[in-house]
Amino acid sequence: MKKKICFIVNTDWAFINFRLPIAQACLKKGYEVFVLTEITDQDIVSKLKNKGIIVRALDFKRKNSNPFHLLYIIFKITVFFIKTKPSIVHLITIKPVLLGGIASRIVGIDKVIVAITGLGSTFLANGTLDKIRKYLVKKLYRISLGTNNLHAIFQNEDDKNEIKNIINLSNTYLIQGSGVDLDEFSYHEENLDQNPRVLMVARLIKDKGVIEFCEAAKELKEEGCKAEFCIVGALDPGNPSYIDQEKLNSYSKNNQVIFKGFSDNVLQELINCNLFVLPSYGEGFPKSIIEASAIGRAVITTDVSGCRDAVVDQMNGFIVKSKDITELKNKIKFLLINTEERKRMGRASRSIAEKKYSINKVVKSHLEIYKI
Repeated sequence: MKKKICFIVNTDWAFINFRLPIAQACLKKGYEVFVLTEITDQDIVSKLKNKGIIVRALDFKRKNSNPFHLLYIIFKITVFFIKTKPSIVHLITIKPVLLGGIASRIVGIDKVIVAITGLGSTFLANGTLDKIRKYLVKKLYRISLGTNNLHAIFQNEDDKNEIKNIINLSNTYLIQGSGVDLDEFSYHEENLDQNPRVLMVARLIKDKGVIEFCEAAKELKEEGCKAEFCIVGALDPGNPSYIDQEKLNSYSKNNQVIFKGFSDNVLQELINCNLFVLPSYGEGFPKSIIEASAIGRAVITTDVSGCRDAVVDQMNGFIVKSKDITELKNKIKFLLINTEERKRMGRASRSIAEKKYSINKVVKSHLEIYKI
């Protein structure tokens, strides 16, 4: 019988965007690959099935914290494990880690891999209800991660230290990001025969710094800046920091910010831009910065977990204070004016990507952890 590996991730698009090369490597090693996920797009499911990956629906309902729903998800995962008997389970993002971790302990899975790809809105917010939620989430982490056969992959040291303050883990690894195909995302010189384009690639949620990007763009436009400010990314109604359409419309007036929506060709958007910006409140390790670096773009990001690990300040971009619109605006303005400095930083970005972000290195590191 074939050995089986099961990935559990919150959405199908997250799996195909961030984990597909690892799954394909497992297939080549002779493993049967299962994915349990919330299905948002049947085209994605079809693509995965065509590659030989078995997809099963699991309705995480990311905004739903109803304890009965959570127990139901744990039950469904447990039943699936009993039926399929995977030898390796890889849990990705918060809910899969918490709920899948508990199910793995119930069944007694041989090897459990958890990927902590950021701590999410619960750890970023500071309201009274958020503190209660954080307390409960920490309790769940202690339950789900409290097993000796668990291996935890972190994308940055901050998240690793935060989790290790909650529970002592013996098998931990640091893998910075999900990697990039350096041949596909090859170095491209900027197009200087156009008004400069400032690009952000992210879901349209507050925690990504969308409001700060829009406010900086608005102020620069009011000062007479000729640059285009674009955001590529979809609405995310299931996220606690969702931004409603009316708010976004207020920034799209007079093309202050161009909202391009979801794109399945981020590569071309990056090639067309002159400067990349991600003013996030916190990340695991942002793939958008990895891809922008590979293309050869200067990057402006924030001094928060994940983001500060992805940029060397003044070498391949700038690190600014989180939520500081004035500093963000000034750094964007500086790099729009100083073309040669921006191009120098872009070349440095590509050099960093070549040393650190190859998808082949990321896949190899995962297979070593799986021991397959």
